[in-house]
Amino acid sequence: MVGDPRGRSRRGCDRVDGAHRPRHRRAVPARPAPCRDGRPDGQGLVARAGFRAAGRRGRRRRPRARHPHRDDGRGIDGLRLDRLALAAGTRRAGLDPRAAGRHARIVMGRNPSPLAPGSSDRPDVIGTRARPRCPVCEEPGTPLHHDLRDAVWGAPGRWTLDRCPDPACGTLWLDPAPREEDMAIAYARYQTHASAQRGVNAPVGSLMAMAKRGYLRRRWHYAGLGNGVGPRLLGWIFGGLPQQRARLDAAIFHLDGRRPGRLLDVGCGAGDAIERMAALGWRAEGVDTDPAAVAVARNRGLTVHEGTLDRLRLEPESFDAVTLSHVIEHVPDPRALLGECRRLLTPGGALFIETPNARSWLHARFGRHWRGLEPPRHFQVFTPASLARLVAGQDLQVSHLATSAKAASFTFAASRAAAHAERRGVPSCDAFGAGLRRAGAIAAAAEWTLGRVAKDRGEEIVVFATRAGRSG
Repeated sequence: MVGDPRGRSRRGCDRVDGAHRPRHRRAVPARPAPCRDGRPDGQGLVARAGFRAAGRRGRRRRPRARHPHRDDGRGIDGLRLDRLALAAGTRRAGLDPRAAGRHARIVMGRNPSPLAPGSSDRPDVIGTRARPRCPVCEEPGTPLHHDLRDAVWGAPGRWTLDRCPDPACGTLWLDPAPREEDMAIAYARYQTHASAQRGVNAPVGSLMAMAKRGYLRRRWHYAGLGNGVGPRLLGWIFGGLPQQRARLDAAIFHLDGRRPGRLLDVGCGAGDAIERMAALGWRAEGVDTDPAAVAVARNRGLTVHEGTLDRLRLEPESFDAVTLSHVIEHVPDPRALLGECRRLLTPGGALFIETPNARSWLHARFGRHWRGLEPPRHFQVFTPASLARLVAGQDLQVSHLATSAKAASFTFAASRAAAHAERRGVPSCDAFGAGLRRAGAIAAAAEWTLGRVAKDRGEEIVVFATRAGRSG
């Protein structure tokens, strides 16, 4: 056999230094390896063998395109939310990830400056106020996490999180905390008005929808759902799926369907939850401070009030249920919020609370990178014991206190992405990928299993309480 000048035989095999190589792995000359700025590196040649394998058709592999955010010198401060990260955020909020396309490619500017004490005339600086004592037990705190940044929505500032030294409390809180008049800066890029209704009745013809209806009828006594043998059997099977069951229980706020009444969802966003509860027979209304979210909800024909509870001054004892799903951690005075909720509840009325758990497994695992901290929007993060204590102090009887791992999959992926991003100096959205989501699913399964032993270590605290007295 006679080889050509490149060492390839006429029979189609490559012979380089006595080794046969298949026909589709033809040897091509070495060429300079480009650097990120397009110039050759110091060696001028690929620092490996003197040939480069090409594809079946002999095409050379093109150099990988430069990442638009990783090499521009901005690091984690220059944050651009891609479609994947924003979809993950909408999943966390209970929305359809497909609806995130409208808000993709949100450009987050650099953190403008270190946190300035007190108020400021600058629109890009959040003023602060001292908050040295625990919002639950009034004990002075000890610093737990320093120099925290908002790696999700790019709010300016660096923050310190204190922890209550009382082992029976353990609440975390920001000290200093943002001033109320500057909180609009912290929420400037925070999206609450994307809407994608995924009620218990959609899609109508699916087996999962039948199972959900059957479960709601059997467990929560919504008599208009799940009629027939098939839905009842599927509902019984659905009750044995802990993650799906926990998500559905939270979606209806653990509210019994035998006596649906008037419901107020605080922090309702675009109104998906109140639309869902209205379909189940409740006279549902909402409250939100985001004008865009309120406009979306009202365009859907929903009754939504714009503002905060303390300023709206709704009629006392006018609601049979008040819900706070991931709201109480966002308010500067949680005690006052609970007092206002009690004022609005009828005797025997129900209060539902869902919030991140400071004692969760993933907080212990990721520390400062745990997604549940979310400075500066989360003023405090409770433990199960501290939240139950705060609720009971407002003359509300806690009938159900538990933790849930239903958010563990997303929380694991988002927390690990934030940790990787800080080490690599890139935005957290660049470190978020399918591999992390798969790892998050495994972590969620592990947390569900561990939750059978340590029941106070789930990602979210769930509290169901009632106002003393009997309803009319």
